[in-house]
Amino acid sequence: MWLFEKDHVYHQPEAQHPADAGLSNRPIAGRIVHINESKRYAFVARDDRRGVRVFCRLNDLQRAGVAAAIGTRVLFEIGERDGRPVVVAIEHNVHANH
Repeated sequence: MWLFEKDHVYHQPEAQHPADAGLSNRPIAGRIVHINESKRYAFVARDDRRGVRVFCRLNDLQRAGVAAAIGTRVLFEIGERDGRPVVVAIEHNVHANH
């Protein structure tokens, strides 16, 4: 949308849909903060947003060769399943400071 004011033209960015706010196509640094072995899931905390944790299936960790251990540093991408943010790609963050 373009807004015109006197001799200036401003481009107003499109509003972001709330469901898209947490989605990302770029790798996000984080760490595994919770694991439930019996239900086969984990939560990964984002380094860039304090207190935000994202659901991840343990099968996805295993396929990626990431150790399912609290504190493991990872790089991951967020997608959506059933209207909720989930980890869709994950790898061990070999460049993270421990």
